[in-house]
Amino acid sequence: MSNIKLIFHSNERIRLDKFLSTQLTDISRVKIQQLIKMGLISVNGSKMYTCDYSLRAGDQIEFIQNIEPKDNTRITSEGLPFTIIFEDEDLLVIDKDPGLVVHPGAGNQDGTLVDILLSEYKLSNVEGFYPGVVHRLDKDTSGLMIIAKSNQAHFKLAAQIANKQVKRSYTALVFGALNPLSGRIETNIGRSTSDRTKMMVMKSGGKLAITHYSTLNIFADNALSLAHIELETGRTHQIRVHMSYKKNPIVGDRQYIAGHNHAMKGIDSKIKELIKNFPRQALHSKSLKFLHPITNSGMSFECALPPDMAKLIHLVSVHKC
Repeated sequence: MSNIKLIFHSNERIRLDKFLSTQLTDISRVKIQQLIKMGLISVNGSKMYTCDYSLRAGDQIEFIQNIEPKDNTRITSEGLPFTIIFEDEDLLVIDKDPGLVVHPGAGNQDGTLVDILLSEYKLSNVEGFYPGVVHRLDKDTSGLMIIAKSNQAHFKLAAQIANKQVKRSYTALVFGALNPLSGRIETNIGRSTSDRTKMMVMKSGGKLAITHYSTLNIFADNALSLAHIELETGRTHQIRVHMSYKKNPIVGDRQYIAGHNHAMKGIDSKIKELIKNFPRQALHSKSLKFLHPITNSGMSFECALPPDMAKLIHLVSVHKC
């Protein structure tokens, strides 16, 4: 595509990104938003960095450099908030950084994982699902995710998850000593009746949620535990809700530690300071096992703890109370 110059003629004002998406049908709106934020689009000769700029009649819009719509070519992970672990024509496996929202939603309309991938890839487009998303990680949970690049892959991966054929394991740092040290948690989980941003264990209603856990290590005189956790089901916030339900909330999980005033009692002041300064829930998606949706071959992936969690666990483990 050559350099583009457009003039906005309407007397009805419209967002810059919305107008461009109606004019440039071979470029996604997400890609257009990225170009704006990169300063590659000007209005009346001035670089425009905000997508919601309201155009006026007579405004002149110009692309500052040539752009081409992308096909399914590979992108590099350098500088991105995730690492590509595996890629073929049907799927991606990525290691997501903490702090990255998976898909657009309330308060997060752009800059999500889906936005970034859509700017470079053709992802699955299945009704009722966000592009490519067959399972999710919370914003502040790090680790492995599968992304579908074709609808066929999406349907088959979603079926594996529904049939409990995808094995997902996590590492978490939780408060207290788990009792028993290894076990199975089975409850129903549904939307909280008092806070719609949270989930809760329900006596009736909701959806069945099953979590398996085992203790890897215990630190600081039983004040903290490192746990291995496996999902049998995949409900929203499932691990976080179940650990809170067991009275062993995840370190740093400010949303689900409320009501657990006992959690910090008896913890050495230095460790307490480390925990208070940890900016997110200490939860990491460590491994994935599944069948390739097209070839049916076994796929197995593991990734190391991210630096923030690894550092916290090390400091807690070597600290002498």
